[in-house]
Amino acid sequence: GAAVDPASGVLYVPSVSLPWVLQAVKGADADLPLAYFGDYIGESIRAPEGPQGLPINKPPYGRVTAIDLNTGEHKWMRPMGEGPRRHPALRHLNLPPLGWPNRTFVVRTPSLLLAVQEGPSVQKGFSRSQTAAHFFRWNRDPSLVALDPLSGNRIAKIRLPGNATGAPITYRAQGNQYIAVPIGGCSLRAELIVLRLPNER
Repeated sequence: GAAVDPASGVLYVPSVSLPWVLQAVKGADADLPLAYFGDYIGESIRAPEGPQGLPINKPPYGRVTAIDLNTGEHKWMRPMGEGPRRHPALRHLNLPPLGWPNRTFVVRTPSLLLAVQEGPSVQKGFSRSQTAAHFFRWNRDPSLVALDPLSGNRIAKIRLPGNATGAPITYRAQGNQYIAVPIGGCSLRAELIVLRLPNER
């Protein structure tokens, strides 16, 4: 989800660019209002790859955009995550961060925009009842990123023990500011990580 600063009227929107290949499948259930529905092609749900395993679209693959709700102007955009910049075909280009195509969760404090990113996952079959998909998840660059909400410049990056699986929250207790981040899930141990911010922020 997004975050908003009601005082400045700025909306912070996470987004990804990740194409999928679907096929139209004729509906078998007469009770459903759709004659056709979209279904993934193949055994595993994953995006198509381009040359040498790189994405087929241009970066950034995951980003946060600050939008002025009063004017519609995009004030800034920042890629979220390093992306495949260390891929053998790209390493020599010394590219800036390209972003990972994974969901980003943001929360706005009076002085910071905090962002965490979900890790990659692939589908690994269905439950015996065929009512739920089973996913395998792994960690990739798990971190909490603090951005300047006015410029989008990165202020800090703190490594986490795992990627986020939901939105962070922030709260105060006994004069200290805390950030709680849910991590793990699926094939990884689910945990709630709580960090304390320095008192100056």
